[in-house]
Amino acid sequence: MEVQAPAGRVNFRRGFWVALSNPKTIAFFSAFLPQFVDPALPAGPQMALMCAASVMLGGVLDSSYAIAAGAGRAFLFTPARTRAMGRASGLVLIGGGIWLALARR
Repeated sequence: MEVQAPAGRVNFRRGFWVALSNPKTIAFFSAFLPQFVDPALPAGPQMALMCAASVMLGGVLDSSYAIAAGAGRAFLFTPARTRAMGRASGLVLIGGGIWLALARR
């Protein structure tokens, strides 16, 4: 049985509301940005501009990461590279286990 993707912009709406209600976002916009507001000018337009710039920068960076991940996926997921990454990650985990076993309290 195939699972169908949600219709319309369901994922966009969900992501928007999750990002808007994120406590880190609220803390950032309410604690970090006000220190850059010029008290001689109206605060509302300044905060709106800084928030818009932050959201746009975040969108550009997140989109860049997604594009890079999509391009890297085709490069990394060949059988030989997948096997090499599996072996390398296994060696790292074994090395970490040995290090923890030999660590003294």
